[in-house]
Amino acid sequence: MNGQIVPFLGFPGYTNTSTSQCPEQEAIYTSTLHLPRGTNFSGNIPLTTKILCGIKHQSLGEEIRYSNVSNDVIFAVQVSKVILVDSESGTKVCYEGFPQTLKCVSSPARPVPIIQWFPQTNNATNAGTLITNITEMNTTNNDGLIVKESEITIIPKRDQIYSIHCAGNIDGQPAVNSTIVDIDVLYAPDINITVAGSDHLNMTWNVTCEASGYPTNYTFHPWRQMIGKVTIRSDLQGNHEGNSSKNTLNLNRLSLQDIGAYVCAVDNGVRGVNGVIIQTKQQFFMSKVGTPVVLHKTNVTFTGEIGSSASIYIAFYSDPAVTEFKFQRNGSNVENTSRTHMYLSTTVVEVLFYNKNVNLTVSMAHLFIKNLREDDFDDYNLVLENSLGKTDVKVQLHLS
Repeated sequence: MNGQIVPFLGFPGYTNTSTSQCPEQEAIYTSTLHLPRGTNFSGNIPLTTKILCGIKHQSLGEEIRYSNVSNDVIFAVQVSKVILVDSESGTKVCYEGFPQTLKCVSSPARPVPIIQWFPQTNNATNAGTLITNITEMNTTNNDGLIVKESEITIIPKRDQIYSIHCAGNIDGQPAVNSTIVDIDVLYAPDINITVAGSDHLNMTWNVTCEASGYPTNYTFHPWRQMIGKVTIRSDLQGNHEGNSSKNTLNLNRLSLQDIGAYVCAVDNGVRGVNGVIIQTKQQFFMSKVGTPVVLHKTNVTFTGEIGSSASIYIAFYSDPAVTEFKFQRNGSNVENTSRTHMYLSTTVVEVLFYNKNVNLTVSMAHLFIKNLREDDFDDYNLVLENSLGKTDVKVQLHLS
């Protein structure tokens, strides 16, 4: 059989060979069109090109015949660049606990590009946990090339100084890396409180508030003294030197009015994961005011009628707690009998601290006498004792 393969010339990298595999019988001819790796599409070669091979052959005694063989060739276009959007400075400022979105975009390529993310932290085992969500989108441009967009959400965490970059490629192509971006995590300050000094009456007690956040430009606000939900004082100025992270409040000549919770407030301009900018923490303080403090006048008078019952009650505050209480009459202790009964309870009374009315939980000493007799109407003394000493208050029971 006589035959020939006539290629259509003009493509880059064309080579042509003809080889007879069976010289004495059938002849087999081959023609190769070689397109070197990296051949790009151009105005003459679209992304998808049909390669047509036309064959003219004639067997002995037969007419010349023509055959065509075709195949589609799809040219690949490699990713030339990937960009982390809005990260040209090389640093991304994030806030702890607040989701941050990052977007990576590839240059036009074909087939569909692949984008991968590479977070790096000071703890390699949890690097992948920084990414909570990935969404991707493909857009085809007028040249038929595909732009890949990959968007991720990260939840920034403090003390994990890390960076992130993305990389893109098509199948079989080495990855092309974006710029490495450092993640700068800002977070509101944590507060640690320490105390020093003495909590005894007329002594000095110090409470120190130390902030730890980023950035470290702290603003300390006035301390507050609170009992329950009532603010006793809101303008207590602590000592804060320059850019120090500490603020110390000194309470001098302690008294009963100084008890309560002392609240430190500080901020560095960053909203915390709790949604507020000013962070607070409190330290509860109970002044050991010495001997028990009676919250009545020095002389307390109660009245009753013969044959009725009388209840004598005295409110007092004691820290440390009382170790003994007793009612006395004419120097002798009153005993619990079928007519007299003594006991302690707790109650809430309204007192005045720094010109603010507050409810204070205190103790109450009770003496209950039933079936009053004439000799029950007399002077009594309430004796309260704690580890720091005794308090004696005079109580009078008069016939009404």
